[in-house]
Amino acid sequence: KFLVSNIIALGIITKLSGIVSEDAVKHAIRSRVPKGTEDINIKAFYTGIELANNWLKKNGPLN
Repeated sequence: KFLVSNIIALGIITKLSGIVSEDAVKHAIRSRVPKGTEDINIKAFYTGIELANNWLKKNGPLN
């Protein structure tokens, strides 16, 4: 779990900032992570997206 915490954080930042598209980040993850870890890292990315979505539902958009 610790090994993917950075990717979870990347999902949160991607969602909250809106600077880069989810598809672009997903492509970057697939091309940069060690072979065989792509699926767990993509799952971690979407966990971060989900956490950010839940936070936004509760707290509203960032200023």
